[in-house]
Amino acid sequence: MKIAYLAHDLTDPAIHRRVAMLVDGGARVALAGLSRGAASHPGALVLGRSADGRLAQRAWQIASVIAARRPEVLAHLGQPDVLIARNLEMLAVAVSLIPRFHTRPRVVYECLDIHRLLTDQGPRGKALRLLEKRLAPHVDLVITSSPAFVTHHLGDVFGDRIAIVENRVLDLGETPIHAQNAPPSHLPGPPWRIGWFGALRCRKSLDILSEAARLAHGRIEVVIRGRPSPAVFGDFAAQISGRPYLRFEGPYQMDDLRSHYAGVHFAWGVDLYEAGANSDWLLPNRLYESVYYGSVPIARLNCEVGRALLRHDIGILLPDLSPDALAQRLGMLGAQDYRALQKRQRRLPREMWRADHDDCVDLVMLLANIAPQAEPKRVTL
Repeated sequence: MKIAYLAHDLTDPAIHRRVAMLVDGGARVALAGLSRGAASHPGALVLGRSADGRLAQRAWQIASVIAARRPEVLAHLGQPDVLIARNLEMLAVAVSLIPRFHTRPRVVYECLDIHRLLTDQGPRGKALRLLEKRLAPHVDLVITSSPAFVTHHLGDVFGDRIAIVENRVLDLGETPIHAQNAPPSHLPGPPWRIGWFGALRCRKSLDILSEAARLAHGRIEVVIRGRPSPAVFGDFAAQISGRPYLRFEGPYQMDDLRSHYAGVHFAWGVDLYEAGANSDWLLPNRLYESVYYGSVPIARLNCEVGRALLRHDIGILLPDLSPDALAQRLGMLGAQDYRALQKRQRRLPREMWRADHDDCVDLVMLLANIAPQAEPKRVTL
């Protein structure tokens, strides 16, 4: 089966993981998309540069692609059986391509975040929801990562044409690594190390962690790794300079996750960037990574991550997100308490947090068996 994949950001590790899953599942993949950095996926067609948080810029680039580069995109993608579009802007490109294929591919909309404007009640939010509504009839299947996305938004737009594919850790090693049983590179006691890894876009998280570490006077250390959002932080390194007990160690490769999580006691699973909407609904990569690799997740109540921890009786839940409350909570923790937290995680099946070869095959089979929708009237884009 041939799959064409239109990506919102070719440098996003999630795009690389999805392509790896599709290839491991037996599909041939042609990849094209925008890029937010110099690096790109080998063999991908780069349609232009984009930036985090600049929706207007991306909209202009999409319009340019549709107007000027459509033949180039079609030649690169070939004749796919399935056309996957990651995010709404790429779905607009996908729908514009449908009439140009010799045979209509099944169209999959991959939506792993609900953009904040889709919940905005102002004119821009209304315009974006109208675009989504116009594109929706062309979509044969939606892939998302959290049931809360379906409940709060996607279900109203796409009905039952939705599949949930969780953000599990992709482990395609021939010999499974017993990550949860790997010895940590630290002792279970203070200073308690909190790791904040991944997409870094929550300023409130930085402030909470920084102040909690200061209040704890060395009993809490914070290790930050990943890609800070320039739209949120600007010069991230300058903003954290001089903050005690906190260090930023830059981006990382996915192969480094096991050692990074082994180097911390806790994983920060709090996201307040879009509190009340996307941040409350997502089940992010860092949840699955932290449990799979053996560090204890910290989350807030009244969000999907907190409900997941509560359901499985793992992790630390914070009803109060103040720095003082976090410092006090970890200040009361002893080595035996931490071992008990680890023990509760280890009793859960590792398959809950890991995607392996069988999961890749299942994903490709899901795509191969999509029931196509009756094609609506052509949308001019």
